Amino acid sequence: MDIEIELIRKLETLALLKLSEEEENNIINDIKKILDFFNTIQKAQLSDVEPLFHPIKSTHLRPDEVKNGLTKEEALANASSVEGGYIRGPRTGE
Repeated sequence: MDIEIELIRKLETLALLKLSEEEENNIINDIKKILDFFNTIQKAQLSDVEPLFHPIKSTHLRPDEVKNGLTKEEALANASSVEGGYIRGPRTGE
C-alpha cells in the first residue's frame, strides 16, 4: 500500500496538527514499516495453531473481591463544582 503525502496531510488536519516536511516524511516511512510488518505477519502459516483465549494462563490472577465504594458525600467532597447533589461539568454544547 502506498502512503501518499495527501493522506498524511488529511490526518494532520483531522488531528489538528501542523507537521514539518521532515516530520511528514518520517511518518510516511514509519507507516510503511508498520504495514510491511503486518504483511509479513499475514503471510505466517497458522493453520496448525490453536487460537488462544488469552496469552497468559489465569492461575496467577487475584480473585475478585467486593469492596465498599465511596459514599455520595465522599465522591462529591473533592469536586470543584457541585449542583443539586451532582458533579457539575463544563458545557459541551449550546
